[in-house]
Amino acid sequence: MIILWCINWVFSTCLNEVIFENENENSIYLLVTGFGKETDSIIDFINTYPSFKETKIKFNVEVLDHDNSASFTAKDWNRIANKINSNYDSYNAFVVLHGFSTVEFTTSYLSYHFGLHEKTIVVTTSQVLPSETYSDFVSNVFGALKLANAEPKVPEVLFYADNTIHRGTRFIGLESASISAFSSPNFPTLGTVGHDVALDKSKILNGNTQAPEISDAKDRVSMIFFYPGMQLSVVKALLDSSEGAVLLAFGMGNGPSTDKPLLNLLKEVTDAGKVVVDCTQCYNGRVDFSVYATGEVMHDAGCIGGCDLTPAAAFTKLTYLLNKKAKDPSIDVKKMMGEPIVGELTKLQEADLQVMRFRRN
Repeated sequence: MIILWCINWVFSTCLNEVIFENENENSIYLLVTGFGKETDSIIDFINTYPSFKETKIKFNVEVLDHDNSASFTAKDWNRIANKINSNYDSYNAFVVLHGFSTVEFTTSYLSYHFGLHEKTIVVTTSQVLPSETYSDFVSNVFGALKLANAEPKVPEVLFYADNTIHRGTRFIGLESASISAFSSPNFPTLGTVGHDVALDKSKILNGNTQAPEISDAKDRVSMIFFYPGMQLSVVKALLDSSEGAVLLAFGMGNGPSTDKPLLNLLKEVTDAGKVVVDCTQCYNGRVDFSVYATGEVMHDAGCIGGCDLTPAAAFTKLTYLLNKKAKDPSIDVKKMMGEPIVGELTKLQEADLQVMRFRRN
């Protein structure tokens, strides 16, 4: 036992890990949403599966809807956030069991909405329904409950799946039909859940916490995927129908430098005050306008570099900020899109100094 204790102490100290104890006696609020017609069978499973009935972790389950998350919009993010708000004083931690399809978007929005907070909020999902022989449902839900139950509390929204803890704004769906469906390409994962909850304390956000507030976000943002031969009318329609846009551009944020009508359109809308954020289509990496001339044209068209934001994190951040600006016109959305709010992006020193260095032959 002494040897095992020493090994655990060495790993915890050297790797900046803190082993969290599951000693919380207060109950957890488990909110089920986004599973569509499978919702009732999921609730029946939770109510009858022996491990859920016998666990020492106290939790209460509530079904928010019988909708599929593939249909979710900002109003659904509001419903989830406000359900947590209304129960915030009654529970010690929260788990959102969310349908697979749009879990990245919901988790990212909740991260911005709640900011740094006093009670652990964990979002999880299930790739395979519990009725299937080989399902990730039990391990994901139990792991999320264990993480939420742990002390001390984690002041940021977390995503948990496949024994891995992710920052809520940093993960993406990597596989459409695999138990190991998620990854965090541009930021290390925060820890794991096994016999204990092990978190890398050096990666956890810290600062002043904020009280929860009402969420009333509206759909204000479009997302535009660049592709060869893209029609100007398609881009214009999306820009005209939204208050801001996220572009999924080529490589390091590059655009079609010879497509003058497109560049002129972007310049026109950004000069008019519309916020256009340039992100990369790539799974890994970041936007840097200072590398290629095809990035320079996007900068000159008034686009904001999306750094290493995931598409979902960029989309929900812009939605969140535009909704805040609707209440407080003094908010500088363009500036805040380039600043980390909840650890969602990593800034480049060159970008901070706005140094433009182009590689030209």
